[in-house]
Amino acid sequence: MAAKKQAPKAQAEATAVAAPASNKKMIIIFGAVLVLAIGASVGGTMFLLDSGAATNAAPEKPVYTEALYHTFQPAFVVNYLVANKPRFLQSELALMARDPAVLEAIINHAPLVRAKLLDTLSSQNFVDLQTQAGKEALQAAMLETVNTILFDQKIESKAEQMLFSTFVLQ
Repeated sequence: MAAKKQAPKAQAEATAVAAPASNKKMIIIFGAVLVLAIGASVGGTMFLLDSGAATNAAPEKPVYTEALYHTFQPAFVVNYLVANKPRFLQSELALMARDPAVLEAIINHAPLVRAKLLDTLSSQNFVDLQTQAGKEALQAAMLETVNTILFDQKIESKAEQMLFSTFVLQ
Protein backbone atom coordinates (compact mmCIF):
# COMPACT_ATOMS: atom_id res chain seq x y z
CA MET A 1 0.00 0.00 0.00
CA ALA A 2 2.82 2.26 0.63
CA ALA A 3 3.77 1.93 -3.00
CA LYS A 4 0.30 2.90 -4.04
CA LYS A 5 0.38 6.07 -1.91
CA GLN A 6 3.71 7.16 -3.31
CA ALA A 7 2.75 6.80 -6.97
CA PRO A 8 -0.05 9.39 -6.87
CA LYS A 9 2.23 11.70 -4.92
CA ALA A 10 4.94 11.44 -7.61
CA GLN A 11 2.40 12.22 -10.33
CA ALA A 12 1.20 15.30 -8.48
CA GLU A 13 4.76 16.58 -8.06
CA ALA A 14 5.49 16.00 -11.76
CA THR A 15 2.34 17.95 -12.73
CA ALA A 16 3.25 20.76 -10.34
CA VAL A 17 6.70 21.02 -11.90
CA ALA A 18 5.27 20.98 -15.47
CA ALA A 19 2.69 23.73 -14.77
CA PRO A 20 5.20 26.52 -14.07
CA ALA A 21 7.20 25.57 -17.21
CA SER A 22 4.01 25.69 -19.29
CA ASN A 23 3.12 29.12 -17.82
CA LYS A 24 6.58 30.43 -18.73
CA LYS A 25 6.11 29.24 -22.34
CA MET A 26 2.72 30.96 -22.55
CA ILE A 27 4.19 34.21 -21.21
CA ILE A 28 7.04 34.07 -23.76
CA ILE A 29 4.61 33.33 -26.65
CA PHE A 30 2.27 36.12 -25.52
CA GLY A 31 5.20 38.55 -25.28
CA ALA A 32 6.42 37.61 -28.78
CA VAL A 33 2.92 38.08 -30.25
CA LEU A 34 2.63 41.44 -28.47
CA VAL A 35 5.99 42.63 -29.86
CA LEU A 36 4.98 41.53 -33.40
CA ALA A 37 1.63 43.33 -33.11
CA ILE A 38 3.29 46.55 -31.96
CA GLY A 39 5.84 46.28 -34.77
CA ALA A 40 3.12 45.74 -37.37
CA SER A 41 1.18 48.71 -36.03
CA VAL A 42 4.18 51.04 -36.16
CA GLY A 43 5.17 49.77 -39.63
CA GLY A 44 1.66 50.24 -40.98
CA THR A 45 1.45 53.74 -39.55
CA MET A 46 4.79 54.69 -41.10
CA PHE A 47 3.73 53.26 -44.46
CA LEU A 48 0.47 55.22 -44.49
CA LEU A 49 2.17 58.44 -43.44
CA ASP A 50 4.85 58.10 -46.12
CA SER A 51 2.39 57.39 -48.93
CA GLY A 52 0.23 60.34 -47.80
CA ALA A 53 3.24 62.66 -47.89
CA ALA A 54 4.15 61.51 -51.40
CA THR A 55 0.60 62.15 -52.63
CA ASN A 56 0.53 65.65 -51.15
CA ALA A 57 3.94 66.51 -52.58
CA ALA A 58 2.99 65.93 -56.23
CA PRO A 59 -0.69 66.60 -56.98
CA GLU A 60 -1.86 64.84 -60.11
CA LYS A 61 -3.26 66.66 -63.09
CA PRO A 62 -6.99 65.95 -63.45
CA VAL A 63 -7.91 63.51 -66.18
CA TYR A 64 -10.83 64.52 -68.40
CA THR A 65 -12.53 61.78 -70.35
CA GLU A 66 -15.64 63.45 -71.74
CA ALA A 67 -15.27 64.99 -75.18
CA LEU A 68 -16.17 68.68 -75.34
CA TYR A 69 -16.92 70.54 -78.57
CA HIS A 70 -16.79 74.13 -79.75
CA THR A 71 -18.46 75.08 -83.04
CA PHE A 72 -17.04 78.09 -84.84
CA GLN A 73 -19.77 80.48 -85.99
CA PRO A 74 -20.20 81.84 -88.62
CA ALA A 75 -18.92 79.41 -91.23
CA PHE A 76 -15.53 80.02 -92.83
CA VAL A 77 -15.62 81.19 -96.47
CA VAL A 78 -12.43 81.29 -98.53
CA ASN A 79 -11.90 82.44 -102.13
CA TYR A 80 -9.51 80.64 -104.51
CA LEU A 81 -8.49 81.44 -108.06
CA VAL A 82 -8.04 78.27 -110.14
CA ALA A 83 -7.26 78.58 -113.88
CA ASN A 84 -8.45 82.19 -113.81
CA LYS A 85 -11.81 81.10 -112.41
CA PRO A 86 -13.02 82.06 -108.94
CA ARG A 87 -13.63 79.13 -106.61
CA PHE A 88 -15.02 79.07 -103.09
CA LEU A 89 -14.77 76.95 -99.98
CA GLN A 90 -17.40 77.17 -97.28
CA SER A 91 -16.82 75.15 -94.15
CA GLU A 92 -18.28 74.95 -90.69
CA LEU A 93 -15.74 73.72 -88.15
CA ALA A 94 -15.99 72.12 -84.74
CA LEU A 95 -13.09 71.65 -82.34
CA MET A 96 -12.94 68.67 -79.97
CA ALA A 97 -11.01 68.76 -76.68
CA ARG A 98 -11.24 67.01 -73.33
CA ASP A 99 -10.04 69.83 -71.08
CA PRO A 100 -12.51 72.67 -70.44
CA ALA A 101 -9.57 75.09 -70.27
CA VAL A 102 -8.95 74.51 -73.98
CA LEU A 103 -12.48 75.53 -74.96
CA GLU A 104 -12.35 78.50 -72.62
CA ALA A 105 -9.11 79.68 -74.23
CA ILE A 106 -10.57 79.19 -77.73
CA ILE A 107 -13.58 81.33 -76.79
CA ASN A 108 -11.42 83.99 -75.12
CA HIS A 109 -9.08 84.22 -78.13
CA ALA A 110 -11.73 83.71 -80.83
CA PRO A 111 -10.58 86.56 -83.13
CA LEU A 112 -6.99 85.29 -83.14
CA VAL A 113 -8.10 81.69 -83.70
CA ARG A 114 -10.44 82.64 -86.58
CA ALA A 115 -7.74 84.73 -88.25
CA LYS A 116 -5.15 81.97 -88.04
CA LEU A 117 -7.63 79.34 -89.28
CA LEU A 118 -8.56 81.57 -92.24
CA ASP A 119 -4.85 81.92 -93.05
CA THR A 120 -4.48 78.14 -92.95
CA LEU A 121 -7.54 77.63 -95.17
CA SER A 122 -6.37 80.30 -97.64
CA SER A 123 -2.94 78.75 -98.01
CA GLN A 124 -4.34 75.41 -99.25
CA ASN A 125 -4.38 74.18 -102.84
CA PHE A 126 -7.96 74.02 -104.11
CA VAL A 127 -7.32 70.90 -106.22
CA ASP A 128 -5.87 69.04 -103.22
CA LEU A 129 -8.95 69.86 -101.14
CA GLN A 130 -11.10 67.84 -103.54
CA THR A 131 -9.50 64.59 -102.32
CA GLN A 132 -9.99 62.82 -98.99
CA ALA A 133 -6.25 62.99 -98.32
CA GLY A 134 -6.31 66.74 -98.91
CA LYS A 135 -9.18 67.19 -96.45
CA GLU A 136 -7.39 65.12 -93.82
CA ALA A 137 -4.20 67.14 -94.34
CA LEU A 138 -6.22 70.33 -93.92
CA GLN A 139 -7.73 69.03 -90.66
CA ALA A 140 -4.25 68.21 -89.36
CA ALA A 141 -2.92 71.63 -90.37
CA MET A 142 -5.81 73.44 -88.67
CA LEU A 143 -5.40 71.34 -85.51
CA GLU A 144 -1.71 72.21 -85.43
CA THR A 145 -2.60 75.89 -85.86
CA VAL A 146 -5.01 75.77 -82.90
CA ASN A 147 -2.55 73.88 -80.69
CA THR A 148 0.18 76.41 -81.53
CA ILE A 149 -2.14 79.22 -80.41
CA LEU A 150 -2.91 77.33 -77.18
CA PHE A 151 0.81 76.82 -76.55
CA ASP A 152 1.49 80.53 -77.16
CA GLN A 153 -1.26 81.40 -74.67
CA LYS A 154 0.34 79.12 -72.01
CA ILE A 155 -2.45 76.52 -72.07
CA GLU A 156 -0.98 73.12 -71.17
CA SER A 157 -3.71 70.95 -72.70
CA LYS A 158 -4.24 70.48 -76.40
CA ALA A 159 -7.17 70.15 -78.74
CA GLU A 160 -7.65 66.62 -80.07
CA GLN A 161 -9.51 66.99 -83.35
CA MET A 162 -10.72 69.50 -85.85
CA LEU A 163 -13.99 68.36 -87.42
CA PHE A 164 -15.83 69.53 -90.54
CA SER A 165 -19.57 70.07 -89.98
CA THR A 166 -19.95 71.18 -93.59
CA PHE A 167 -17.40 71.29 -96.38
CA VAL A 168 -18.58 72.80 -99.66
CA LEU A 169 -16.31 73.44 -102.65
CA GLN A 170 -17.67 75.40 -105.59
